Amino acid sequence: MTYKKLIERLNKECRGANIFKFDHLTYSYLILGYPNLRAFISVKEHDFWLEIEPVVNVHDREIDFPYNIDEVTYVSANPDVEKKKIKSREVIKSEVHKKLEDEFFQTFPPDVLKYVVQFSDSHWELLKAITYYDKYFIDFIVSNQAIAYILVNLDKFNYSYSLFNSMNFLDVAIGNKQKEILKRALFPDTQRMVKILSKFDPAFLTVKELISFRNSFASNPDFMDRVQNILSHITVINKNLIRILSDEPNIPNILTVNTLRKLIEPGEFDKYFPIVKEIFSEAMKWKIKLPEITDISHIEKVKINLSNAIKKKQDRLIKFPIPPIPGNEFIIPVLNHVELIAWGKRQHNCISTYSNKIQAGDCYIYKVIEGKKEATLEIKNSKGKIRRGSFLGPDNTKVSEKLKLIVHQWWKVFKKNQKEILLQNN
Repeated sequence: MTYKKLIERLNKECRGANIFKFDHLTYSYLILGYPNLRAFISVKEHDFWLEIEPVVNVHDREIDFPYNIDEVTYVSANPDVEKKKIKSREVIKSEVHKKLEDEFFQTFPPDVLKYVVQFSDSHWELLKAITYYDKYFIDFIVSNQAIAYILVNLDKFNYSYSLFNSMNFLDVAIGNKQKEILKRALFPDTQRMVKILSKFDPAFLTVKELISFRNSFASNPDFMDRVQNILSHITVINKNLIRILSDEPNIPNILTVNTLRKLIEPGEFDKYFPIVKEIFSEAMKWKIKLPEITDISHIEKVKINLSNAIKKKQDRLIKFPIPPIPGNEFIIPVLNHVELIAWGKRQHNCISTYSNKIQAGDCYIYKVIEGKKEATLEIKNSKGKIRRGSFLGPDNTKVSEKLKLIVHQWWKVFKKNQKEILLQNN
């Protein structure tokens, strides 16, 4: 509809509302103050207005628009107040902020804002929910802030739903059926999950973190039991704990509850979590059992002890003789027994049985990798005479022409400089 018709309609439907109009070179925006909370956008030359959902930040008292604003017009519901226009871009920033703070945000009752300001985002959605459902939604926030946050962002968790387009969902919000909301948001719809989410700090809630947290349950059926045991001793779940549970759900198994509590503190997390993550990853890689970390101050010592244990394992590995021909970025020599077994399993071939021959210097194995193409190359040594052996892909299949060319060029360089290369290696 046109701007004139839109204003006429809004004056009828939202009598007494304060209307704020922002003009860009190409676009115009309208936003209505509380309790109406509606926003519209139009391409100027067409004068056709569509309703939109802006991003409102209650903390900074700002409204985010997708484009820079060149001109601002404030239209008051009071006919005695003149329209005001500002054209200086530098003045606009401060004036827009001041006008939003003094006019738009002043339309909100403090008792409403206090329930929204505790969240990091989704302020517009939360304010609209309070506007529509009044004290019922406020009670809902008080009962479980995380599920209230999920509710107003339901379409982001499950694209089949949109809270404000589905009047049937009103009963769910008013009825406080939290497990039903979790089900629709594709979370485990259990009372246990309701309790877990009730501990989430609303200041750190984001859709991205919650989706990652939710997806952890789908990929790991045992995750729920571990999380329940961990969280039963944690009073508040902040963004750091959410990150641990989403990205590294097994890490809490090596920490005492007191260590975990200390680790997730903002001042300690950035310092110690990368170290703990590295410790856990290396221990898993080398199959070394870690002791329980009973204090955050012990983390550095655990890292040192793990490094020593890894070094001992490395020393115990069967190391192969240095191959006569150096590798390159595509052709990589296999240098120990563990690596030989791993590559043999990956390629589904029998090179794991070559260990004794390699140790005796009778042959050498190279991995040949270019992008997604892989193969295994054997170089034989017969009384000092170096020659090419088998060259096969996974499951002993034929090698691609690209890999053949790579090996051919590498071998050609070797043959050209054979005497010099062999002399250097000896």
